Order: sequence, then C-alpha cells, then structure tokens
Amino acid sequence: MLKGTLKFEVDENKTAKLKEVDFRDEKEQIKRADQEAAKLKHDYLIHSNPGAVSEDGKRVDLYSEKQKNNNKIKGKVPGYVEIQVETLLNPKNHTITNVIRIGKVMGEKPLYINASHDLLASRYYNGKFIKVLNHTKKFSVLEIKPGSSSSKSFRVGASSYYKRDYAATVVWKDSPPIADASKSSPFLANKKPALYPHAKDSHTKQVMGAPADANMKVVPKDKREDRDPNLRKNSKSGILKNTENQNGTGINTKFIMLFL
Repeated sequence: MLKGTLKFEVDENKTAKLKEVDFRDEKEQIKRADQEAAKLKHDYLIHSNPGAVSEDGKRVDLYSEKQKNNNKIKGKVPGYVEIQVETLLNPKNHTITNVIRIGKVMGEKPLYINASHDLLASRYYNGKFIKVLNHTKKFSVLEIKPGSSSSKSFRVGASSYYKRDYAATVVWKDSPPIADASKSSPFLANKKPALYPHAKDSHTKQVMGAPADANMKVVPKDKREDRDPNLRKNSKSGILKNTENQNGTGINTKFIMLFL
C-alpha cells in the first residue's frame, strides 16, 4: 500500500485575491477550480534519475529517491482540509486501485474539492510514463466530510514501473481556488501484481537492486543452476575449521555457530 497526503488551508484574508466580478459567485469559483485542476493533470510524465542506475544500465536502486513535501501548512487558520491518496495492489483480481479520501476537515468547511489520483506506467525505470488510469473525484459541499472517498481500478497485464500523479484544488466560500500536486517516485510491480521486494543486507546496508527493464528475461527452470544441498553444511565446517586453525582451541566455535 502506497500513501500520500495533500494539505490545504485558507487564511484570514481569503477575499484579497478575488476579482470583484467573482466575489460571492459560487458557480464562478467552482468553474475556476476545475480550470486550475485541469492544469495539474498529465497524459504522460518523463522520469529521469541516472544516478540510481548501475553502470551497466541493468540495475536500479528503487529506494534512492526521497519524497519531498514543500507544503508548509500550520493548520491554525479558519479552514483546513487534508486529501489522502493511497494505492492498493490486489493479487486476487490482478488490479491496482487508486483511492482518494478526505482525511481531515477542521474549522470552516470548503465549498468544493476537485481531486485526482492517476496512475502512469512504463516498461523502464527512466523514460516516458503513459497514463493508464484516470481518476478524478469532485466533492460537493455535502460530500466534504472525513472519510468520504472514491476509488478506481486498473487491471494489470504485465510487469511494469508505475508512477502516481495526484493533485487537488480546494475552494472555500468567497476565496480563490487553492491547488497543490505531487508525483511519486517509480515503483515496480509484476503482473500479479506484487511490489518488487525491499531487501536490505544487514551487514553491508545495501539494498538489492531492481531490474531497470520491467520486462526482464526469466531464466527457464531447466537452465538454472542447482543449489548445492551441502552448501550450508560445508560452509559451517569450513568456518569452524578455520577458527580452530587460528586459535588452536576452537574457543569461538559456539559464538560462530549462533550465526550459522
């Protein structure tokens, strides 16, 4: 499950930016909000992070990018609202579902909210991501309350990289539209769909790299190298023998055995 939050507030001087012709015209405010929301939608996105890709171009560090939040909201003004988004992967019906939910409403209630949470896909980590799921929800004043939500699903057909593109435009009475948007870093999911695992070596602190090409080649079972059934046993005896040779007594044998 992947999550994100957009936060909005209206200040005390909310009418200062309104044109006289728009003042107290709710239909015009909603129209302007929809216009601003349309500007935040994308049919495609270009992702470029060469530093996360290995020198041979085959592996990528999926977890090198940090999500930035530049929205400095105090939450202590006349009106405050949070729009939460989450992405759910369901292997049972092979879908990815994008959810839009109103999290918090404090103080003065907004008049209207136009929120979107789209999904874009690409075969490669770096490159052009095309929209595969278009999800927009327009909350009327009666629907604006904590817990109100909307969801839409995309049926997965192949392994892909995905980006989440989410935005919202909020209107308070007698206030101009307030807009905010965010884009997630890419995540990799197979055709089930299941997320590519986050595996970290506890000794080296390195994270297992993901394939830069989501459509990576799978080695057939008959061509895979068999695992030596005596590998663990041989490794144990080799370490123990080496320990005894070093100290002549095998004094550290029990200590080493704890880690085998």
